[in-house]
Amino acid sequence: MKKLLSLFLAFLLTLSLAACGSEVPTVDLTGKDLIQPSPTAEPAPSAEPETSEEPAEASAEPEKPEPPEPVVLLDVEDSGEYKIGILSNGACAIVGYSGKSEYLELPDTLNDLPVISIGEKTFYGNNNVKTLVIPGCITDIGKEAFASCKNLSALTLNEGLLTIGESAFQGCEKLLAVKLPDSVVNIGGFAFKGCKKLQELKLPANIEAIEHCTFAQCASLENVELPDSLRSIGAWAFAWTPWQDGLVCEGEWLMLGQGAAYIYNGNGGEVVVPVDYQSYEFNGNTRVTSISLSEGILSVPAYACEALTGLQSISIPSTIQSIGECAFRNTRVGELFFSEGLVSIGKSAFEGSGNVTLHLPDSVSFIDEEAFLRCSSVTLICSPGSYAAQYAEAHGFSVCAP
Repeated sequence: MKKLLSLFLAFLLTLSLAACGSEVPTVDLTGKDLIQPSPTAEPAPSAEPETSEEPAEASAEPEKPEPPEPVVLLDVEDSGEYKIGILSNGACAIVGYSGKSEYLELPDTLNDLPVISIGEKTFYGNNNVKTLVIPGCITDIGKEAFASCKNLSALTLNEGLLTIGESAFQGCEKLLAVKLPDSVVNIGGFAFKGCKKLQELKLPANIEAIEHCTFAQCASLENVELPDSLRSIGAWAFAWTPWQDGLVCEGEWLMLGQGAAYIYNGNGGEVVVPVDYQSYEFNGNTRVTSISLSEGILSVPAYACEALTGLQSISIPSTIQSIGECAFRNTRVGELFFSEGLVSIGKSAFEGSGNVTLHLPDSVSFIDEEAFLRCSSVTLICSPGSYAAQYAEAHGFSVCAP
């Protein structure tokens, strides 16, 4: 009877294995696949070696791609009326022009090399060119590339352009219109300042920031279309334009775009800057006597507090991380206290600010060489050996320990 029972059990086992076939995975009999411990149960000792390896493999950070090689200038060559810079990426930049053309369409290639940029001051002060066409292969227009081209009246920019440098078209007084392609993601400060005949403007669909003074003194600019993508507008960006002058100000602050900038337009006295006004400016309001920046504000933007000649005090929150270019230029600030977290002080930040005393934390890692131009005296109170202390010693400023 026992023999028959054994044969019967063996027969059932054979049937079950046949039914499973080769598609059923081999079961690990260590217990890992068969027993799932409860959240509070201790794992089986035999499972420890495997579980210790798996999280390490899962938590390993993916390899970061190597940063692209920087593009450097290798040589300069002549190409007819043009002078070109040979770049290390196999392309070239236009760095000079000796022609006299009134109609100028820049070439796609020169010396069999693709043209991708226009160098700094390449066409500066060229009064011959009246119509300019820049092809889409050019991605970058350098600083002051076409500044003070007094007779330039027609400009065509094509899709593919990414960057318009600082002051690129500043002082092009006869420029009537400009269509900025949606590919543009960066427009430098002063780029179109003083283009007195410019009447309307539609900003690129994907641009997020407009720098300071970009369209200032465009005396005929009446229509401006701002995209929803715009997050910040620098100080004086549209100052002295009919468009900004015609905007309705509700309360003490004039809002540009969907909160891209807040311009103080009140009666002065004591002013509080709310925490959600990260891009703010006072446009040289001489009636402002006291400023309180709310806790949570991250910077004093470029030119934000310039030329506030009536200012007597300013309260700096502990959250400030940077002081922008010309932030307090020609504003007498006296003594200011900055907390740990401040990292940088920009060019001309305190230029012409009289007697300046700053309490600076160890977190400061950059102060521009020209941050304190034309100051009567400068005293930096900071830890011995800190970056700020070394900066003060190198520039002949007074330095004191906290």
